[in-house]
Amino acid sequence: MSVVRSSQSYLFDLVRSESSSLGMEVNKLKQQAITGRKINKPSDAPASMGKIVRLREEGANQEVYKDNATWAQSIIGTADTLLGDASGLLKRVQEIAVAMSNDTYSAEDRAAAALEIDAIRNDLLRLSNSELGDRYLFAGSSFDVPAFDSTGTYVGDSDEPEILIGDDNWVQAGWDGSAVFQGNVDSFQVLSDLSVVLNANQPANVRLLLGDVNTALEQAIAAHQDVGWAYAKTDDALVLAEHLEVDLTQHLSSLVDADPAEAYLRLEEAQMAYSAALQVAAGGMSMGLFEHI
Repeated sequence: MSVVRSSQSYLFDLVRSESSSLGMEVNKLKQQAITGRKINKPSDAPASMGKIVRLREEGANQEVYKDNATWAQSIIGTADTLLGDASGLLKRVQEIAVAMSNDTYSAEDRAAAALEIDAIRNDLLRLSNSELGDRYLFAGSSFDVPAFDSTGTYVGDSDEPEILIGDDNWVQAGWDGSAVFQGNVDSFQVLSDLSVVLNANQPANVRLLLGDVNTALEQAIAAHQDVGWAYAKTDDALVLAEHLEVDLTQHLSSLVDADPAEAYLRLEEAQMAYSAALQVAAGGMSMGLFEHI
């Protein structure tokens, strides 16, 4: 008789253990059904937590890269427009210089041309001190102050700020204005010199300045092209970050998210098994008590 009771005790313990496990499984599946997630705490899938943490960190990085690339696009796009305008101004200077180098023009013509050159110089100086928000684009890393003073002297610095737009991927987001406007020649000085010889009615000296005028135009065009490449690089980085963010989100979802229909089906099955286990346990307990009477 003691053997029978020992066996029953073992069976009761087994049933209770199974009931407890099923109860915990029911609670776990309830959480999945309510939250829509297979993993709600580290203990739900300890082996997967390292991968989940990495995926979340990478996803957060892509969000930062997207924001940075969008901001960089604003800066670079503005610089692109400005340098396109600068090239247009210097192209007009070239046209004037070529025309006024011809001996057929009068002193009055050259004086009128000098007025236009002065106006272009003022426009170019204003353009070189353009800002986006409170950021002067051509002042290097000293972008909180104008790049040039009223005389055309550069007061920025040669350090050029960059923005991180991807894993170890940086893009320039500020320019050394002295390199852009005073690299091979000082564009502001060239325009001042041209105005002087035009007012002096000196076509020969105008011809001598044509080389510097062409160089000023070429360096503006080169800077414009460099900025165009930077914009394309930033655009590529933005697209890549967007795609990676989608891929990482999908991968993370496959690990963490639960299928609602499947979760509720499994919950229903677990609840049925749990109820059955409780009934078995209750029946066994009743029989045990009856045998003790």
